[in-house]
Amino acid sequence: MHVRECARAIRDEGDQILYYDGIVEDITESKLAEEMLLESEERFRQLAENVEEVLLLFDPQVNKVFYVSPAYEKVWGRSCESLYVHPRSFLEGIHPDDRPIIAASLELSNRSRGEWEYRVIRPNGTLRWVWDRAFPIRDSVGRVVRIAELVQDITDRKQVEVATHKAMKAAEDANRAKSEFLANMSHELRTPMNAVIGMTELALATDLNAEQRHYLELVESSADSLLELINHILDFSKIEAGKLELEATPFNLADVLEEALRPLATQAYRKGLEVACALDPAIPSPLLGDPVRLKQILLNLVENAIKFTDHGEVVIRASIDSQSENEIVLHISVADTGVGIPEDKVAIVFEAFTQVDGSSTRRFEGAGLGLAICSELVKMMGGYISVESGPGRGSKFHFTVSLSLGASRASILDLEPRGLLRDVPVLVVDDHAASRGVLAEMLRYRGMIPTIVECAAAALAAIQATQSSASPFRIALIDAHMPGTDGFALAEQARQIPGFLAPILMMLTPTESGPDANRCRELGIVDYCPKPVWESNMVRVITKALETAWAGPATLKLAGSLPEPVRVLRVLLAEGNEVTRVLLTHLLEKRGHKVFAAVDGTQALGAFEEAHGQDFDLILMDTELPGMNGLDAARGIREIERRVAGRTPIIAMTASPNPTEEGACVAAGSAAYLAKPVRPTVLFECIQKLTTQSDSTAIPEALPPMIFDKASFFSRLEGDELLGKEIIEMFLQEYPKLLEKVRHAAEQRNASDLERAAHALKGSVGDISAPQAYAAARTLEEAGRSGDLQGVDAAVEKLEVELLELARELGKPEKRAA
Repeated sequence: MHVRECARAIRDEGDQILYYDGIVEDITESKLAEEMLLESEERFRQLAENVEEVLLLFDPQVNKVFYVSPAYEKVWGRSCESLYVHPRSFLEGIHPDDRPIIAASLELSNRSRGEWEYRVIRPNGTLRWVWDRAFPIRDSVGRVVRIAELVQDITDRKQVEVATHKAMKAAEDANRAKSEFLANMSHELRTPMNAVIGMTELALATDLNAEQRHYLELVESSADSLLELINHILDFSKIEAGKLELEATPFNLADVLEEALRPLATQAYRKGLEVACALDPAIPSPLLGDPVRLKQILLNLVENAIKFTDHGEVVIRASIDSQSENEIVLHISVADTGVGIPEDKVAIVFEAFTQVDGSSTRRFEGAGLGLAICSELVKMMGGYISVESGPGRGSKFHFTVSLSLGASRASILDLEPRGLLRDVPVLVVDDHAASRGVLAEMLRYRGMIPTIVECAAAALAAIQATQSSASPFRIALIDAHMPGTDGFALAEQARQIPGFLAPILMMLTPTESGPDANRCRELGIVDYCPKPVWESNMVRVITKALETAWAGPATLKLAGSLPEPVRVLRVLLAEGNEVTRVLLTHLLEKRGHKVFAAVDGTQALGAFEEAHGQDFDLILMDTELPGMNGLDAARGIREIERRVAGRTPIIAMTASPNPTEEGACVAAGSAAYLAKPVRPTVLFECIQKLTTQSDSTAIPEALPPMIFDKASFFSRLEGDELLGKEIIEMFLQEYPKLLEKVRHAAEQRNASDLERAAHALKGSVGDISAPQAYAAARTLEEAGRSGDLQGVDAAVEKLEVELLELARELGKPEKRAA
């Protein structure tokens, strides 16, 4: 027990002590409290003196420091005593540029806490980075009586951040240099390849003896193989560098499959292979994704299937794996009857630079990159790829891709009327089981009733059996090339059966030019359907045959053949490479067109300006011209057209094909975009499409400012107004979100985020064909890429203005004729 005694002496008048009067008080509790306080203060002292953080207590009203922990001496390099005597030495130890930051800690009366990072200058001149967390200490009525600060030395962390940032910057610079190198190499390699392939095609079109033709065909084949290898190496390098980006554009799966298979089908039929493609009619359209990369996967897989198959067939199937409200997962397979893959090699076929047969005596050439690229592209599309195979039993490659769904979704079944085709009996004659199965599926999907047979004898028996029935055949779909009795002989024999008047449609391989038209009319062959048979084409020819059966002489036309130009065109050709310039000039003049050739952008622009935009029907422009490049020349041409009536279609050509380059071409005013080497068939298909459209399109006397290049936009969509409206609606909904990301990155001065956000927005306005908004977004993207953010606020304001004008332009109602 602890007591406290208080006593006093009681005295008499003579000051003699009579007795003592005292009070004894029990102070045990207060003593215990005092001891606890002392113990608590000791623990606080030990804690404060042993932690690495600086603990500081001060009164901002009287500018007095009540406590500072010893760590202050280690961080600030000054003694604690100096701080007690001169409190302002704390602020004087902070870097002058950072002192306004710490001044905020004196204004915590209305906040619970604050934290800052700043630099400390030691007396010896060295710098330390610190993290300061401050909070107020209040009395019982809420007044701030103290400010407590906990300050941590974060110099090491900052040094790591700086080193990391430098490493990231170096890596980004290296990737950028690699990308630039790849772009330059693409241009340098493709330019001479353009000449080799083009001149070879020109030579093959001349009169040659057998030996000369054989040599040139070998040159052509080798050039194609070399170009494929170049493409694979460049794509693989882009994937490794993380520079390959996927687009999200509307497309129709059937179109992508047809574009991929059309050139390969000819190769297959030359080898005697059958090619069939089955597309699930429930697949909606349009889909949103990257049709170019999807086509690339298909080309690789189908080309491999043809390469490794000597006899039999190649079958492509596309179906729905799963589907939600806004997304669909497609399952696509490519099966062949080729040599197959040994079981111990199946696991490595998707690895880069690996081959099933790596020996020097291998039959099949290749760098081992095609399947590796397919695997990476499939992963980027959110899917997987696999293979089933074995020696001698062929291979079947499967892959899935995840795609978004467009706002308006129509399945293939919705694209054609079904009433005319429902319950129509159809005879199908084909000696290939795979083709028979695919054709049967297509016809049944359309509500028709197919009878499938494999040879002429079975076909004749089926016709005779049904001829006297209530439902004789109303259409005969016959393969031209069958063993024994071919399709033409079968048609002749069928016509001898009494009462058989059904129109006959002939299935021909893509290499056929077609038989004599008069003989076909005699046999009742009313149209051709090239292989592989596409459902849309099959439905078209069957519908046409049913509507016009024996109404008059049939006009024979092989679907897919290239129409001749409707008129002679005056073409301005701008090409810096002499060989390519000569090649394109010969190709154009061979078709009867008149060509004015320019060697650079300045000469092309001068020729157009001198003619006041009136002397040319078409401009063919390389993007990589010396001096003024093709993009600047195209913009200059569009500026001239603002002052004069007319708009000349521009076809851009580039040896560095990629989505960014395509967007730049569109923004500069190009109506179409071709990758080098330019294939003659692709070039003339493009010319035909553009000149046909330009002939039927009225040109205003004076063009408005190019806020929205409507003609370019709809020309890219082949005039599909419904699809155009859908894309515009999607853009108007999405661009504010993209713009907000740009704003946020600019406000935070985050260069990498700004580059990504501006790139995404640039691609979106490029899809809409909005050149001014595209240029504004591109300026911000380049600022983010370079890290130079001076003037970025003004650039954001410029972008906002352009997007506002674009939104107003897109939102204008269509003017209707009175």
